[in-house]
Amino acid sequence: MGWREWGPGSEATESKIARGFTMRADRAEVSWDSEKSKWVVRIAVGEEVVRRYCDLPRNAAENELRAAAQKTLIDEGYEADGAAITIQQQPHAA
Repeated sequence: MGWREWGPGSEATESKIARGFTMRADRAEVSWDSEKSKWVVRIAVGEEVVRRYCDLPRNAAENELRAAAQKTLIDEGYEADGAAITIQQQPHAA
């Protein structure tokens, strides 16, 4: 798939927010990015994906990750409860 990332600085996002539209995401996923050592929230709308990093600790609880995803949805102009949020927690290294 040819996914295109866009976010707060993009014309698409700013235009929709400025006109008072509330966008509905298809889904949101939170997973650990081992290269950046940060949680990443991916918001999918059709073929478009918005990626935002979160500074929660590696051992953050699922409810904290879900709250961070909901905040990210709101910050990006999406309905917070309009998308299914999936948390993908990796097993901790021993």
